[in-house]
Amino acid sequence: MKPIIGITTNSNQEKIHQMSSVSQEYIQSVIRAGGIPILIPIQQNKEDLMRYIQLIDGLLLSGGVDIAPFIYGEEPIHKMDSIDYKRDYAEEILFQEAYAQNKPILGICRGMQFINISLGGTLYQDIEAQIENSFEHSPKNMPRNQVFHSIDIKENNILYDIFSREKVLVNSFHHQAIKELADDLEAIAYSKDDLIEAIWNPKKKFVLGVQWHPEMLTISYPEFLQIFNGFIWACKQ
Repeated sequence: MKPIIGITTNSNQEKIHQMSSVSQEYIQSVIRAGGIPILIPIQQNKEDLMRYIQLIDGLLLSGGVDIAPFIYGEEPIHKMDSIDYKRDYAEEILFQEAYAQNKPILGICRGMQFINISLGGTLYQDIEAQIENSFEHSPKNMPRNQVFHSIDIKENNILYDIFSREKVLVNSFHHQAIKELADDLEAIAYSKDDLIEAIWNPKKKFVLGVQWHPEMLTISYPEFLQIFNGFIWACKQ
């Protein structure tokens, strides 16, 4: 039986309508990997959010706006982008319940950062403003389905098992990054300027976060579908 995958959504203002949305790439990547995607709208009712966790076999934390810095004990700096506290609240409930139940969790870009924050870590609010000699991680006018920079993957972890090599080229669209890593997590991939590009918890069934957007690469670079294949496989167990 195909596992049901809950995908978190963004809240977007489209002319006169407020929309709950997520890019088709997430949906299609889950489908191609053998899952059934359902979208989880942003809402504030804790009981209803807990019900979603009962319904799904795995949780995909999607990308999106910045995470509110006061969640990790900081005030916003000048380079902070927009935040959505209602989304932060909803995803905190979803993540903590899925984590407690040992359900597979995949975090992408903001989703990786949110895993770290939820477990007690912190973020650089803006890479360029806070890290000297950092490289570009949010290029302008770059096709999202094209790779941009390399990452180095450590051995003996889930990501190395997926790619079977130490160096991979990835796309990149983020201006924030993990600063302090949460105690439960292990950093398993880095960019050349030493920013954390992937995290996992080896004690859980499947908790993986990646800083890039593999869902946008699964057509141009099919090897990235293996991340979703591994996630869906864990959801079947």
